[in-house]
Amino acid sequence: METSSGVFTSEAYINYDYGLLSGSDGEWLEFHPLRSQFDTHGPKRPKYWVLPLLDFLSDFSWPASPIDSHPLRIFPTPEIPPNLSKDEFITASLRAHSRNNLITFTFNGFPGFIEPLPDYEEREKKIKGGLVPVLVTAVMVGEVGENSIDHKYLEKWFPFDVLRLLGLCTGAEVGTPWIEFRDEFGGLVRRIHEAYGLSIFADGHGAIREGIHRGTGRLMTCFLSSEHFGKSYLPVAMSHATKGGIYSGLTIEEKLIYVVRGLDCLLKHFNLTEPPLDKRLEPSKREMVKEILQDAASRVRALAGKPETVEEVEENSALIEIAERTTRTPLGKTGKFGLALVDLLNMFNFPDSIVVDSHYRKKPTSGGATRSWASDLSHFRGAPIHGGFFDIEAGEFQIENILDMTLHLHDVLVRVILKMINYDGTYQPTVTPATTRQPVDWVKPTTPAGALGYK
Repeated sequence: METSSGVFTSEAYINYDYGLLSGSDGEWLEFHPLRSQFDTHGPKRPKYWVLPLLDFLSDFSWPASPIDSHPLRIFPTPEIPPNLSKDEFITASLRAHSRNNLITFTFNGFPGFIEPLPDYEEREKKIKGGLVPVLVTAVMVGEVGENSIDHKYLEKWFPFDVLRLLGLCTGAEVGTPWIEFRDEFGGLVRRIHEAYGLSIFADGHGAIREGIHRGTGRLMTCFLSSEHFGKSYLPVAMSHATKGGIYSGLTIEEKLIYVVRGLDCLLKHFNLTEPPLDKRLEPSKREMVKEILQDAASRVRALAGKPETVEEVEENSALIEIAERTTRTPLGKTGKFGLALVDLLNMFNFPDSIVVDSHYRKKPTSGGATRSWASDLSHFRGAPIHGGFFDIEAGEFQIENILDMTLHLHDVLVRVILKMINYDGTYQPTVTPATTRQPVDWVKPTTPAGALGYK
């Protein structure tokens, strides 16, 4: 469709509805294109990309390096008149920068920013009050550089995944209804109508509280320049972390499942889903264990005699299989979530297993046995993943323990993600109720288990 301003097209799959108009002989036809775009007339070169942000809520603050005169600033910084007195200059500077509440970042060597809309506070109240399910609250702007804006090339360079990162920062999923490309003066070149990350607002744990940590822009810059940018596993893990941190509306099983799925994404990426047990042993102990198992296997095989009946044949087959498993299975791949997660944490020098296991040694079970955090992790994961629910009535699990474990695992997931993208700022730990500023590696071997939620 061509208009005086430009051309509207859609080449993707198009849904449509049709029917009779009420009270007349006419008919109606309504199209629902999954993707469409509008191109303005004229040979304009795109310089900037723009994303309207849905449900992005943040404590915007003055950036360290503001972008004062950008053509797409909603409130560009006015110039300060010359020849002012010292007091007048201070007053004028405060007024000039009063709307410089931005989040700045770097992408492909170019500066970018997120700026709230003029009525941001009113929109925030509507979202948090449940008056609207989704609403644009801010705009994110970056530079195109030498990249092509044709849709088939966008997946190769456009920072779609930063939307999931913003969800991790704020605790609520962030989306966009369309993408705009504009020229050096801010004029529209192309608008692609295709929604990304569109969902109903649900508040949750935000890893970055901008007013305290001032880290959203830094985190974006680290992610957009990391080796993991453009890969599928990390954005999926971020999405699970955001959903697993939702405060209300989810069952305890759903919260833990989201967190576990996020961790599973990372375990698979690092090839830690099935760690061999014998690789965890010292060489001398490994050989001793092999000798013990081989001796046990030989003794089991000795129980098999010469079968004379069908029952004896079946028994011999069972004994031989047990003997084979005695040497093969104990040293093989376990598929244990807990052991794999401990390996993942050790990769990043996170000593959580040391802290929790030390705590467990001081509190043995009623039978006198020592618990293991790795075993507990596998046990807690297995109940909702394989059984579908926590059997609390039977006394196998306690709600408090489930919640504590879920909060700790959520914090572990967030820390691993932040560490993977080399974030060097502070964040809000999931296990800490009070607002605080902690580095990613705040957990030390000497950290009390109570700080991780264990009683």
